[in-house]
Amino acid sequence: MPTPRLSLLVLLCLGVAHAATPRDEVLRYVPDDVGFCAVLTGVPAAVERLRESPFAALLAKAAAKGAPGVKEWDELQKVADQLRDTLKVDLKELLGVVPGEAFVFAYRPGPPGKTDQEQALYLLRSRDAKALARLIGTLNVIQGAKVATAAHEGVTYYRRDQEGAPRGYYLLSGPVLLFSTHEEMLKRAIDHERVLKKDAIPVMARRLADLGLEKAEIAVVLNPRAFDAHMTGTAKEARTVAAYWKALAAAGLGLSLGRDAGLSLSLLGDPAKLPPAGRKLLEGVAKSSSLWGSFPEKPLLAVAGRVDLPGLYAALCEFMPEAGRESLEKELARLIGSFAGGKDVIKELLPALGPDWGFCLLAPPAGAKEALPRLLAAVRLASGDETAEAVGGVMQAWAHAALLGLTDPKKNPDNVAHVATRGKGKEAVRYIESKKGLPPSVRPAWSLRAGHVLFGSTPDEVSAFKPGEPPAGGVPLARASASAWRDFVKGNRGALAEAVAAKDGIKKAEAEARLDAVDSFLSLLDAVELTRTDGPSRVTFTLRVRFAAALRKE
Repeated sequence: MPTPRLSLLVLLCLGVAHAATPRDEVLRYVPDDVGFCAVLTGVPAAVERLRESPFAALLAKAAAKGAPGVKEWDELQKVADQLRDTLKVDLKELLGVVPGEAFVFAYRPGPPGKTDQEQALYLLRSRDAKALARLIGTLNVIQGAKVATAAHEGVTYYRRDQEGAPRGYYLLSGPVLLFSTHEEMLKRAIDHERVLKKDAIPVMARRLADLGLEKAEIAVVLNPRAFDAHMTGTAKEARTVAAYWKALAAAGLGLSLGRDAGLSLSLLGDPAKLPPAGRKLLEGVAKSSSLWGSFPEKPLLAVAGRVDLPGLYAALCEFMPEAGRESLEKELARLIGSFAGGKDVIKELLPALGPDWGFCLLAPPAGAKEALPRLLAAVRLASGDETAEAVGGVMQAWAHAALLGLTDPKKNPDNVAHVATRGKGKEAVRYIESKKGLPPSVRPAWSLRAGHVLFGSTPDEVSAFKPGEPPAGGVPLARASASAWRDFVKGNRGALAEAVAAKDGIKKAEAEARLDAVDSFLSLLDAVELTRTDGPSRVTFTLRVRFAAALRKE
């Protein structure tokens, strides 16, 4: 028997969990069968936080230095002034009405081939019911709209006729506004809210929570079941698309603004419903690549992951007709197999490569004064010496083809190019030396060492490569450091200015001014990273922009 104190605590927790938010007040009207739904939440508060944030002060400094794209923010003030003059309301008050505390756009597709039956619904929840009604009245007068009343199930709504525009229908329910150009859609919304229990959580709010997007300021939710009728076809590839589609329960895209900004793509589904190749491929990519232990913490750009190449090939074949698969395999045999000592590309080479792969852009060494970043690409080699020899044969053949191109008398007359070697045995790194046809700092290099297939823009990066361990925690997929880019621009300013001036046909001083503007923009940022997070029946990809100053007060 629970104690009175424990019972009270449970009741309080339940009350908090089911408390209606402005967003949920609006989502109560959204029918369950809409195809997708876009939700904006707390925009006025977010704007106020941004205005008062450390980032706003940093942004003003960058604008004064001419950072590209920043001065366009001044145009927002001009728009705000026009709205104030036309609607007799300032921007702060207007944001409290539109988009208000919550704004929603819901779309319901029509049957296949009947686009005229598509329906859309616009909803918002204002901070002030009187201000909302006043704004609607002002717009009706300005636009010369004729408004008449109508009713559905005892609920009064309005029919709006404006010359040159389709007929509209809207409902004002206190601080909530519903608008649609389809009367049936408005009635469906009224019915949906009317039968929903007062303390019930709207279906769309539950979908946001299931996708992990309930705290996002901007979110878009896709309901795959609303499009099932459109996923038809008897061809092999059409059936495969339908099978993958049916395994998807929901998808969402959300933008969250905290200290930094994060854009998340979340997929919810049942892996058991995927075709076998799809299930195998999904299992293989859920771990971090060991190459993150080989790349620097602050790269110009690094991308790395894990891909089961045989699984990827099998999954791709499910989307291809038989003739297309056969054509692809013949082309692979021509480009790769003929140089791989007779090994079968699909059955022998693909299983030997990976699953770890990645590439990294690196700044040149201090004092190098190069206009181009350096590149290192790596693929883990999963097999032994025999397969390594086959891969080496392919690399050697490609190098020979590159040499033929560099020494082509029509393209590069009087050019001298050759393959050089650094190191011996399994540590050997081969690279191309060329007087013409390549940028001065580029000497394409390759090697089979440290258990990896390695490519680099110079032999230095390939020689310095060391195997690493995958990081703990989440699964990183891409990373870029703004401070590394600033150091690269600053340390190679002269070479970069000369390259930009030559490319765009401008004076070096103008090119340096452009670089200064880029530096001002980069001063706003700290890093950009893409990560993957897996949960029960859900995978989320998040692109996070870390700013040099917080988007809100700490």
